[in-house]
Amino acid sequence: MKKQLAIFLAGIVVIIPFAITLYVVVSVGMWLNGLGETLLRNWWKDLQLPFGIGVVVVVLLIYLVGLMTRLWIFRWTLDHLDRLVSYVPGAKTIYESVRDLLRLFGPESRRMGRAVIYRPPGSEMAVMGILTNEHPVGIPQSPTRMVAIYVPCAYMFGGAVIYVPAEHVQDANIPVEEALKVSAIAQVSKNVAPGAGRAPLTFRTGTPADPTPPAPDKSAPPAQNP
Repeated sequence: MKKQLAIFLAGIVVIIPFAITLYVVVSVGMWLNGLGETLLRNWWKDLQLPFGIGVVVVVLLIYLVGLMTRLWIFRWTLDHLDRLVSYVPGAKTIYESVRDLLRLFGPESRRMGRAVIYRPPGSEMAVMGILTNEHPVGIPQSPTRMVAIYVPCAYMFGGAVIYVPAEHVQDANIPVEEALKVSAIAQVSKNVAPGAGRAPLTFRTGTPADPTPPAPDKSAPPAQNP
């Protein structure tokens, strides 16, 4: 009986991931297709469309919006819309939360939103998280440079944001998507693992520097004018 049950569970392990993936893909595809058809039928009410045209329309519209972000007049309009939404109670929190979260994965993130390893000083423990801000505001002044790291929780949504010295943060050598997946499944997979994390991070230049500027070197001789 135990052998038969083990065989049955092995079949579940194989089928369930494919079934859930297929269900999500089909559901999202049907939703996008319906959205695209609704947009087209606002102009052509009697238009008969094959399945999938609505998805193509939505994808093309999103791509077109992406192209328009390269125009300064479009960015100027978005800035004013951001300010307008910021005056609406409730909508401001939802809009800014979603916008900032998506920026971690967008092209504007560049060096932000990196998967990192935080090693507390004097400890062999390592914490994997997502570097969200190299210059966080609203935290007490510290003699060392502090960065903000989001530490996701396993098997649930949410997590903690910790502020740690930048000198103890190292690159995890994996994409953000992989780091979130590893955290979500509590590292039960053998296929994905963080990198060695031995390479220190190189932070961006042209941004505010450390709270305490370096002291001048008094031992160096003064410069002489020719």
